[in-house]
Amino acid sequence: MRPLTTSWPPTLRESLRTAHVARVTEAPTTAAGLCWSALEALDVKSHSTGTLGRALSLQATRQQIIDLHQRTRTTAAALLSAARTAHRAAQRTADQLEAAASATDGDNTAVLAERAAAARAIELRRRAALELALETESHQAVVDSWTAIGDDGLLRDPNRWLDILQPPADADPALHAAADALTALAGRLGGDTANRLRTWRARLADPNSLADWIEETEARFKKSLDWLYALRNTALHDGRFTSTTDLLDVHAGRALVDLTLEFLGNWYRHEANATPDQAGLTAVEAIAHLAERQHALVAALRTGTPAKRNVTRLTSPASTDWRRP
Repeated sequence: MRPLTTSWPPTLRESLRTAHVARVTEAPTTAAGLCWSALEALDVKSHSTGTLGRALSLQATRQQIIDLHQRTRTTAAALLSAARTAHRAAQRTADQLEAAASATDGDNTAVLAERAAAARAIELRRRAALELALETESHQAVVDSWTAIGDDGLLRDPNRWLDILQPPADADPALHAAADALTALAGRLGGDTANRLRTWRARLADPNSLADWIEETEARFKKSLDWLYALRNTALHDGRFTSTTDLLDVHAGRALVDLTLEFLGNWYRHEANATPDQAGLTAVEAIAHLAERQHALVAALRTGTPAKRNVTRLTSPASTDWRRP
């Protein structure tokens, strides 16, 4: 164990304390109002929700891409586990019925033989499904080899995952192989994970589509922040402590605070490696800087500026902008 906040400025520690109070407060509307107070402790004002919304959309972009990696690995592992379990159960059932049919004489022999044959047919289908799942595992191994995933499953360089999602034209053969393996993997996984993979690969391949998503996410964050400010006023000034959406409001408020403290905590954790113009920034100054970085990224996407995006340090003080060195 080590203290998490030793390098954090006082405003960030005060925000963390208020966020804790908001999390343990039972009254939903009061807790939602305290969520705004946690943001206000960072010097976020009602007129600057757009700035925080832009910074949050930048972090959300990074997190969506990284979350997709974890979803893919989890789904592939679950698919293989389910296929093994199903085949093992089918094989045990078929073996037991065949043994019973062999050991039985009389009228029941034909019935047991028929049941054993049906069970063996099911076992063969389960074996075929297991073989497909093992192929899926091999595709995942190719992807993991490129992303350099260790036994702990941690993605230490998200840029390598981003390269698989959108391989550059001059990619080396190993990267092309990993991208092809991911395409095959998406075809095997199915469901929400496969849909997200297809959606994000298409989005990353189309700069305008990615810019649209970032701006739409920014707008959603701004509206949520404005609503949180309104809730704070109605709860603390007007004395309204219940509403038809209070449970949704408090979940949204806590999530907004969590995401804000996530990227600010990471910012100050790596401040020792910050570039000179980004060292010593207050929390609200760091938010403003990330908002400018988001604006530059969207502008570059709109103009089609060719450059490799740096998702690893997209919201880090160790990077000056959205491009890779």
